[in-house]
Amino acid sequence: MKIFGPILLSSLTLLRFILLMLSTIIFMLLSIAENWICSGKIPYKFRSQRLWGKTCLFLLGFVVKKNKMPVLPTYMFMANHRSYIDIFLVAAYSRSAFVAKAELLKWPVLGLAFKSVKAIMVNRDDLRSQLGTLKKIQQSVENGISISIFPEGTTSEGPGTIAFKNGSFKIAAELGIPVIPCAIAYNDRKHAWVGNDTFIPHFFRQMWKPFSTVHIRFDQPLKEAGFSTLKKKCHESINKMLGDIE
Repeated sequence: MKIFGPILLSSLTLLRFILLMLSTIIFMLLSIAENWICSGKIPYKFRSQRLWGKTCLFLLGFVVKKNKMPVLPTYMFMANHRSYIDIFLVAAYSRSAFVAKAELLKWPVLGLAFKSVKAIMVNRDDLRSQLGTLKKIQQSVENGISISIFPEGTTSEGPGTIAFKNGSFKIAAELGIPVIPCAIAYNDRKHAWVGNDTFIPHFFRQMWKPFSTVHIRFDQPLKEAGFSTLKKKCHESINKMLGDIE
């Protein structure tokens, strides 16, 4: 019996990993089809991306505790960053394109998926790439495509957040685009994927549990003419929400 339990849990993790890859392939194809259908006058609603996010959370056994997200035609969605699981959460509950690290394009399956959902990829070590990314964000927002950003620029274990980057707040302030602050916290702090930890070892350490709980909380939209004030208010909002749920 002592051996049987770990074998069963390990098998569950492996099954989840396989199903995660398969679902990502399927929804990648669906998103390509959605992109083609919406290439005319039909608004792109990120239906495939949202369904993919919810499916992945279900497969990994995550119970999501959330409040109601504000409804806006266009916005910039700003969330703290704990784990790769955050990607599934934001995909599930925000109709928006990701701004993500260019390294993710090298990931098997997931890299192709990002290409198919209007994601904006940035090389954080290349100043030219960063400047180009800011221009792409502005173009997307002007074309009615909302944007999701992790303003910390990397994952952090918490509690609370680390410093936010300036760039996305400058765009939001200049264009008068509302920012929706979002707080993400897990019942198990070991779900945080930080430092030099690699994906597969972390996945197999954490995803054997039948169920886990994650909280995602949305605050009211923020709109400021000055980017520093906007960044400060967003930072305070997310930290306050985290204080309530962590």
